[in-house]
Parts: sequence; C-alpha cells; structure tokens
Amino acid sequence: MKRLLVIFTVFVLLFAGFALAPTPTRAQGCTVTFTGSYTNPFPVSIPAIVEIRTAPPPGGTVLASQSFTIPASTTSSQTFTLTLPSPYTGPVYGRIFSSFTSFPFTFTNDTTSGPLTTNCGDVSTLETCVVTFDVTYTKPPGNPPSTATVQLRTAPGGGGTLVGQASINYPATGSTPTTFTNTVSIAVPSGYVAPVWAYVLGAGGAGTGELGPLQANCGLVPGCFNLVGAGQGKLVRATPLYWAPRPEAASKIVIDVTPDAKTYWVLGIDATRRFYKIIIACGTYWVPVDTLIPNPDNVWRSAPLPDRVVD
Repeated sequence: MKRLLVIFTVFVLLFAGFALAPTPTRAQGCTVTFTGSYTNPFPVSIPAIVEIRTAPPPGGTVLASQSFTIPASTTSSQTFTLTLPSPYTGPVYGRIFSSFTSFPFTFTNDTTSGPLTTNCGDVSTLETCVVTFDVTYTKPPGNPPSTATVQLRTAPGGGGTLVGQASINYPATGSTPTTFTNTVSIAVPSGYVAPVWAYVLGAGGAGTGELGPLQANCGLVPGCFNLVGAGQGKLVRATPLYWAPRPEAASKIVIDVTPDAKTYWVLGIDATRRFYKIIIACGTYWVPVDTLIPNPDNVWRSAPLPDRVVD
C-alpha cells in the first residue's frame, strides 16, 4: 500500500510539472518589410547597410539596421525584413546605403523607400497601438481541444481595466505532452502609453499566467513631445490638416472617420480658440475644434481636452 502511495505521489508531482495554463513568456517587437534597389558598377562586391528610419534620410532616428553585400557588377533589387525593438507607429522609411572608392572614382548608393507601415502580428500600428508577446503552454498528454483567453489589463493579478483581449485555440494532445508557443498581438486604444499586464485565463479555465508590466508603445510619439497635460481627442468628422491655426492654412491632406474613427494626442488650443494642435507621427498639425471630442473609450473616459493655449 505504501509503495502504491509513493507511485501515486510521484505521478501527481510529474503531472503538476505540466503547465495547466498558458503563460505569457516574452514581449515581441514588430517588423518592417520593403524592397529596395541598388547598383554596383565595380567588378568586386561592396559592403552596404539597410536601415529603417523615422524620417527620410538624413533626418529621423535609426530604428533598426543590418549589413549586407552588393554583388559585383550588378543592378538589382532585394526584399528586406527588419525587426524593430518595440511596436512603432508609422510612417517609417527604408534606406539602402553604400559608398565605395576605387581610385579615382567613388560611387554611392543612397536610396529610400517609404513611407512604410510596421507590422505586429498582422496588425498595422499606423493608427493603432499594439502589444505583442509570446504565450507558451505545455499541454498534458490526452488533453482535449481547449481555448485560452488572453487579456491586457491595467493592473496585475487580473485587476484594473480590460483594454483588449484575444483567444488561442489549442488542439488535443496525444500520448505525450506538447508545448505550444503562440505570438499574440492585441490592439489597444491609439495613443495608450500606460503599462499593461498580459493575463491568461488558462485553457479550460484551469489556472492563470501573467506577464508584465508591458509598454503599450505607440511609436516615438511620447519621445517626440512632452505629453504632460496633453489629452486624447476622437475625430468626429473629416477635416484637412492645417499647417497653422488659420482657415487659409488648410493642406491637401485629409483625415477621415472612415472606416474607423481615429484618436489623436491633443497638445492644446490656439489663442483664437478655433483650432486644436494634434500629433501625427512626431509631427504637429492643427484641426478645427469642432472636429474633435474627448476620447470616450474605457481608458480616457471622455477626459476633457486640454484648454491651454499653445503656439
């Protein structure tokens, strides 16, 4: 009897070693893919570099780069995919650069592609913020199909406010345990910069797993401007962007509410109180005050737009 009890205890301990719930394991970055062209008139291969930048070169910041070699005596094109360290809202620009001297001649490649958008698990981050991470689950043997719910919340331990969620479907397992790793991308309100926690309701409802705090990074907007005192506005009708807070300063660029209404960081209002100053991809523009309302989502909860006068 004691021997049977020992065997049963060992079996329970081994079974408990399997993850009864999927567990978030690693935050992910985003990718940018583009095709660029280059020329090498020399009979030798030459070194080159490809970059992803926040603005056309020589401006902007380098978000990612890698080296490659241009074959001898060729004019060609190549598709590159670079991974950014964290989700970044576009636009971004792809650059191919090389400079080679064969005395007395110097030849330079410097081509730019863009604007491009980033991709975080097939979710464009041009207008939406995205949190991307891995979920790992070692499923016990002989386990039926199951579904896990992955939530992003504003506090750890399943607390706070739910800001987004997704589902993962797991197939049945055979006679041996199977480890699944799924990359999950969850969109959160545009401009959301507070920390979030990935919280997993285990497959079949057994147990929980958590990863955090994670940054719902909406590109470099927080690094471009001091957002203390800024607010979030929701666009309610189409409008041109204005280069200055004057009716005659309308540009040919139009932002619209279709297919989905957009939200924008609002820095303040002009001295005439007719225009709001907003941020788009590290640039500032003006829009008429009647085109924005306070963002009504469950994060901003219609917090008033800033009433301070800005230049």
